[in-house]
Amino acid sequence: MTNNVTVTGTDPLGGTVSDTDSCTINTGIAAGIEIEKTASITGSCPGTNPLSVSIGDTVTYCFNVTNTGDVNLTNIIVTDDKYGPVAVLNTTLGPGETTSGTTTYVVTESDIPQVINNVTITGIDPRGDTVSDTESCTINIELQPGIDVNKTADPTAARSSTDVTFTLNVTNTGDCILNPVRVEDTLPARMSYVASNPEANETVGTLTWNECNQWNRLSTGSVHYDYTGCTYRYWRFGHAD
Repeated sequence: MTNNVTVTGTDPLGGTVSDTDSCTINTGIAAGIEIEKTASITGSCPGTNPLSVSIGDTVTYCFNVTNTGDVNLTNIIVTDDKYGPVAVLNTTLGPGETTSGTTTYVVTESDIPQVINNVTITGIDPRGDTVSDTESCTINIELQPGIDVNKTADPTAARSSTDVTFTLNVTNTGDCILNPVRVEDTLPARMSYVASNPEANETVGTLTWNECNQWNRLSTGSVHYDYTGCTYRYWRFGHAD
């Protein structure tokens, strides 16, 4: 910044004398901006980074922006490389001021084992220059696999040479696909295999189904998935005399 000074004076004869001078000071600015990104499964901010989540969780990403410089910043823009533009409460910040924004995401099986995404913040200082910052956030997907089998017989009491139908129902009780699924069932004493649907891969001693590929995903509307299938009806075992 340059400013000028002028001095004038009048001599005894009424004449005017004058002089001018200038002085320059170099004014630097320290524009700066910072963004912090965290994740939460409670919906409240700030969250943590990294964050452990399960399939089906709704993750709230929290973005907190601070003007760390000594001048105003305008046209503040937040862009996430996975979720796109993120709206913030204020796009103009004075020195030391903050603003924030959020976006949500539902964790799916395709996110295994983790999601790492980056966010970029930009702003314009009074000189028209751009200041920026970047931050990454990680969510780690924790699996909760589970399986359940239920076996029933009809009739529950039988004489020799009576066919007994066993029904075997296998349910995926976890939050991820199980593949392959192998089912083994040991034949009770004095009983022989007749047939099943689907047919077993092994039918002597221990009945074996190597892969259950009749599974249908059923959405429960909750955090986890439910599966039905590999239900073996019309097993018929005849008593051997």
